[in-house]
Amino acid sequence: MTATGQIFDLGYQPYTGSRQGRARARMALYSQSLRTAFGIGRGGRSKIIPFALLGLALIPAAIQLGIVALLGDQFTPIRYDNYLDLTSLLQTLFCASVAPELLCPDRRNRTLSLYFAHAISRLDYAVMKGLALLTALLAIALGPQIFLFVGRLLASKDSWGYLTDNVDVIPRILVAGTLVSLFLAMLALAVSSFTSRRIFAAGGFIALLLISTATANAIWETFETGPARVVMLFALGDLPFGATSWVFGAGYGPGSLAERTNLPGALLFLTTLTWAALGMVVVVWRYLRWEP
Repeated sequence: MTATGQIFDLGYQPYTGSRQGRARARMALYSQSLRTAFGIGRGGRSKIIPFALLGLALIPAAIQLGIVALLGDQFTPIRYDNYLDLTSLLQTLFCASVAPELLCPDRRNRTLSLYFAHAISRLDYAVMKGLALLTALLAIALGPQIFLFVGRLLASKDSWGYLTDNVDVIPRILVAGTLVSLFLAMLALAVSSFTSRRIFAAGGFIALLLISTATANAIWETFETGPARVVMLFALGDLPFGATSWVFGAGYGPGSLAERTNLPGALLFLTTLTWAALGMVVVVWRYLRWEP
């Protein structure tokens, strides 16, 4: 009996497609991070928190539209200028749950070296993660207000008149929502960049906002002097929402630290941007210094 055999050529074939380069790698990281923020492509439980918080953020808008339908414009407890303040807890919880999910697993699973061994640079990684979280947070900051605006426009007897009378509100909504989202996103990522444990990152971010705000209030209540007014700039839980009141041209919330210290709104706005920039610098610095 004669032995027989076959030879198969299983050699690897060279890649002949187009090389999309660094820009495509950035976009892939951004889109995957955005999907992660909302739990898309993961188990059902991963979607519960982000989508539940987004749904809860829509409730005040739905309540106000119901009031308008029943009573008209005579009673408006929920307005564009105080909407972000009313949903501040939801935005904070969203950041506390999503930011650690974007950064901590890569550090814990030691996959950063795989990212940096290819087209993604350390700066690319930090910036794309920041953009993904900012985009996700804009959905919860701007979506409900846009829903409220469109609902009131459709409910108005003179839709064109409502639009022309309130068209100046649209850029204010965009600026205020972007400001708060940028501030919270960058601080949350900055805290998350220091640990590989998601629970520590979430707790650290919330503690930073609560402790800084409580300390600022305590200092103001103790001294109540002109120089002590600057504590408002370090009350991280209240600062961005005081700045949004200025964006809308409205007064500070009654009894709030912003009202009691009465600093110029432009100063609160610029300080909020400064804190956001500082948070992003911390994230970039952490990843530029990272060693495998």
